[in-house]
Amino acid sequence: AVASRPIALSLAAAAAGTASRAPFESLRAARLVRSTGDAARVECFHDKIREALVLALPAPALRERHAALARALRGAPDADPEQLAGHLLGAGEPDAASDYWVRAAERASRELGFERAARLYALALEHGRFDAAVAQRIRAARAEALAEAGAGIAAAEAFLAAVPGATAEDALMYQQHAAEQLVYGGQLDRGRELFDAVFRALGLHMPGSSAATLASIVYHDARLRVRRYRWSGTTRVDPQARRQIDALRRASNALIRVDPPRGMELGLREALLALRRGAARDAALALARPGYVATALGG
Repeated sequence: AVASRPIALSLAAAAAGTASRAPFESLRAARLVRSTGDAARVECFHDKIREALVLALPAPALRERHAALARALRGAPDADPEQLAGHLLGAGEPDAASDYWVRAAERASRELGFERAARLYALALEHGRFDAAVAQRIRAARAEALAEAGAGIAAAEAFLAAVPGATAEDALMYQQHAAEQLVYGGQLDRGRELFDAVFRALGLHMPGSSAATLASIVYHDARLRVRRYRWSGTTRVDPQARRQIDALRRASNALIRVDPPRGMELGLREALLALRRGAARDAALALARPGYVATALGG
């Protein structure tokens, strides 16, 4: 009953401190438990039975049952870390539970279960005590999971929550990600304002008026054509230039569909900077920029 889900008979026996199947056969005959699948797993016959049994257990006994299940699961090579975390929490070990929630979240992300991963990271942050660096990593991982799940506004807020305590470089990166997610989530004004703050910190500027934006498009397009889209061959990229290229690319990708002129202007500036001061990868992406812009605009 305390397991709350089907559990391997071997694990149930280990938690109960018995190697015999006889107790489970008696419970099955009384229609209190049932087997699932190939009879290697057991569960309560009905949810009402499970609920009644759990409610009838005194708190110390319930904690001990959770602890016994946690010990059994820890000894199983294929134990579900999320299930183990739940029993550790029930046993009064929230820090240990949080470590397993992080493991479960990482597994969920690898399996592309991003909504589940975000939920598990949130549980870890809620119940666990981590040092500042680890907590920062978990907050960032949760934000990334929300972004991958398409929860734009929630992801933006999670990225912003990861800014306090981050290094200056990471803080700018989180703000960029937040700005992207705000734009994708439809909060264009907030997204532009945040991009503007990031740009100022990097020595860049967002496009101004419509007329200024169009003039900049003509100017930067002409410079790219005169340059014939040639890469400089840079082998050592200045870190500031790398950050500027990345910021221009992210802002362009976010804005190109909702504000095409400004998205295009940012993309042309990114292309020119990448060809002048970027690495080979930056240059390759820059050369693909005109085709990307045309595609994004339905051309």
